[in-house]
Amino acid sequence: MKRTLALIQLHVEAGDKATNIANAFARIREAAAKADIIVLPEMWTTGYNLSRLDQQVTHEGDELLQRLEAFAREQKKWIVTGSLPTKENEKVYNRTHCFGPDGAVAQYDKIHLFSLLSEPDNFAAGNRIVSAKLADIHCGLSICYDLRFPELYRKLALDGATLVFVPAEWPTSRLVAWENLIQARAIENQMYICAVNAVGTFKNNIFAGHSALIDPMGENVVKGDQNEAILYGEYNSDLVEQTRARMSVFADRRPGVYGGE
Repeated sequence: MKRTLALIQLHVEAGDKATNIANAFARIREAAAKADIIVLPEMWTTGYNLSRLDQQVTHEGDELLQRLEAFAREQKKWIVTGSLPTKENEKVYNRTHCFGPDGAVAQYDKIHLFSLLSEPDNFAAGNRIVSAKLADIHCGLSICYDLRFPELYRKLALDGATLVFVPAEWPTSRLVAWENLIQARAIENQMYICAVNAVGTFKNNIFAGHSALIDPMGENVVKGDQNEAILYGEYNSDLVEQTRARMSVFADRRPGVYGGE
């Protein structure tokens, strides 16, 4: 089984929600002509302008989410919304929504909040590991800083995921870590990693771009630079099966020695 993914490496204007939404929908419409699954970066409506977060949050069921769901239904596509600052029951979550031809598929709240950017002061942490079927692929969900916690990705792989999404706003100052971590998560779990980063600036942060679809051997299927772009890459389930058959990493594990599943 093969599926085409569109990685929308969006230029995010911090605090300018209207501009970001207009730009994103233009890119989404363009991507829908070629891709089965469309993926956006982290916090793309607002950027990390957390001082204005209360005025710019998305509420469950609001117009933006309705538009994204309606587009997925009408175009018969799957959309991974990157992440949106989403308010529910008086708490704000850094949340991914997934929509498909039949409507809402899944949502995931960022588990690991980034202290360096004061996320714990502005968001509630998620407490659920989430995977779902998108375009007949068993997919896992994660967001940005989650990437530094390999346990999450191993759990997703053990639960059957062969493709994990990583929307992010990752800075150029840590670009080496970004490139190495997305490759490592793919190699150690013999699965695809779809890592979609933003571009743009906010205060002293320059966001790195370099979005990539990494295959189960750690090779770049497609990789971006530091410019806004739509990147297209192919997921191939046969490659996952071949990679896992050739090197039996999961069968050779010894969780009884080091704990875990």
